[in-house]
Amino acid sequence: MFPKVLAVILAISPLCVAQVQLEFAPASGPGGSPATFSRVIQLPGGPLFVGSTSAPSSTSSTTRTQILLASPPLDNFVYPPAVGGRGNDVPQDAGVDPKGNIWIVGNTDSDDFLLVNPIVAQKVPYRTAAFVLELDPSRTKILFATWLCGQQSAPLGLARDPYSTLGTAIAIDSAGNVYVGGSTDETDFPTTPGAFLTKGGGYVSFSGETYYYSFLVKISPAGKLVYSTLLGTGSFVCSGGSSCIGKNSTSASVSNIAVDTTGSATVAGARNTGPGYVFRIAPDGSRLLWSADVGGNYGSVGSLVMAQDAAGDVNLLGEYAPLIHSPGDFISDLGTPGLFAAKLKSDGSALIYSTDFGQSPDSHATGVVLDASGNPYLAGTSSSAQFPMLAGVPNLGPDFVLRLDTAGTKALTLFRFPAGILNLPPLIDTQGRLLIPGSQASLLTIPPQYHFDTPAIIGFANAASYAANSGIYPGTLVSLFGFDLPLDPRAVQVFFGGRPAPVLYAGPNQINVQAPFAGVGPIQVILPSGSISLDQPYSRTLGIFTADGVHAAALNQDGSANSASNPAPRGSIVSLFGTGAVWPSNLQDGAIATSAAPFDQFQSACQAFEYGGLMPLLYAGAAPGIVNGVFQVNVQVLPTVQLTLLYTVPLTLQCFGLSSNAVRVYISP
Repeated sequence: MFPKVLAVILAISPLCVAQVQLEFAPASGPGGSPATFSRVIQLPGGPLFVGSTSAPSSTSSTTRTQILLASPPLDNFVYPPAVGGRGNDVPQDAGVDPKGNIWIVGNTDSDDFLLVNPIVAQKVPYRTAAFVLELDPSRTKILFATWLCGQQSAPLGLARDPYSTLGTAIAIDSAGNVYVGGSTDETDFPTTPGAFLTKGGGYVSFSGETYYYSFLVKISPAGKLVYSTLLGTGSFVCSGGSSCIGKNSTSASVSNIAVDTTGSATVAGARNTGPGYVFRIAPDGSRLLWSADVGGNYGSVGSLVMAQDAAGDVNLLGEYAPLIHSPGDFISDLGTPGLFAAKLKSDGSALIYSTDFGQSPDSHATGVVLDASGNPYLAGTSSSAQFPMLAGVPNLGPDFVLRLDTAGTKALTLFRFPAGILNLPPLIDTQGRLLIPGSQASLLTIPPQYHFDTPAIIGFANAASYAANSGIYPGTLVSLFGFDLPLDPRAVQVFFGGRPAPVLYAGPNQINVQAPFAGVGPIQVILPSGSISLDQPYSRTLGIFTADGVHAAALNQDGSANSASNPAPRGSIVSLFGTGAVWPSNLQDGAIATSAAPFDQFQSACQAFEYGGLMPLLYAGAAPGIVNGVFQVNVQVLPTVQLTLLYTVPLTLQCFGLSSNAVRVYISP
């Protein structure tokens, strides 16, 4: 334990050299509903989160989805003007033009979406359309708002409207022209004369399928349509006779758009099957300058993200799935997904490099961003043993940011994070700092040349479920993740809102603590070299401890550990352990529970489910012999392998039903 004098000195002396910064924007809307953010953009005043939250509907008892803007710090809500309509308005991408105006593209089913000087002023009622929205730099005035969609009615006799248009990507050139990409299956999606492809998409009654084409629309700084073209991506073997003529894609997506100094746009995306694609379109939208298939040698590419450098070369990160062939060489299924990185020459003629990062079930391509030298930062998720590693880099989990050299032959920088720390494409600010958006509206800022040599907190989680950036609730066991932390728990002090928290474990990359029963607040971590302060959101989560991330750290009825070699007999009782319950406020922090104490049913209630079915729950309460804050539930197992614990407090408005992480237990066959 620190001497008291030293603790006081450190408490008032922030760690000035702690260059890595973790901050949070508000993760809920004005009414307290959780927010879902789709993009973070860099403004002169700092980063801005663009997303949506649920709100009460003004026309029914249901809820709607409304646009939400937020920025760090935690208490800094950014309320946009009355945008959108009374339906569901969901942003997908955003950008900033040379004047500082904010452009947002997304999807809406609002029939009363607020339009300003629109290009398309009508849509089919209740149908989902793409929208494009421009706000002034203060976010208080709508400068432009339009739908992008067709007008053809749905075929008669159908139970649902098969058509929709989706906006998914946006880019802005140096002159302020805006390029919007997405997908549509509307046969009358508005295109311009002389465009590369003017007809496509639609519904085929013979097969009941819709045919999505990707599209690219260019809008001038004044909000006028410059061109609109479809991009017929992919191929499809159609058995519907003449009704299939002209339909060459069952689905197509646009993930990213880049624009060069000539006004030529590069579009990257994926199809329903086969390789990903990259197109470069002439400045007037009349033709493709070139097109290239990417990743087909790895299998079917499910997503493809990209960034274009100053020379016009295209840096790519893709998610693939190997094709599994059955006898007769028919493709019967897709295998375990994987990731690949590639770089395409500026004329699309060949790949400069292509590297397989290996396969893992959690593989996901999140984004690509380039530094000032043109080196790509690739961001995503992978647990593959084949993924590149660098000496001295702590492996904290499957999320990664990897910087390669321009030749793609050398890994220059690598960060590995717990799952959920990274969930949106990264950015690089004007100072060259790497900005990593994560769950709960978190933003992790890492300066150039950081080498894991300065103490930093990069995230936290419920210590049982490892749900990222959540679990700050009285009594809950919490894991703090970071770099260059002390090895000795005695060299660490942690405070929640000024209250000391018991330190249960300390290592170079993780500190486990128990949040004080008396209340929580901003976190302060006191180290020998100084202190790190964190103003974080408070959220209650329910977690079940696991032995390996999948199987519960459970005890069989005889008190032995549940395992593959020691499964629980059918009909027997299994004890599971977790954290995140509601506890009496008079419990002592860090004390060991000496006896069983059931939860007060007026405060909390537990139910155990097996594949959605209710299981017999015999006990829910304190775990004798384990630190306060860990609960125990005893359930009677059925012949199944998956258990999910549902914990509800229905009488408290702020404590609605919570679902734990899904776990598995071993049961005798």
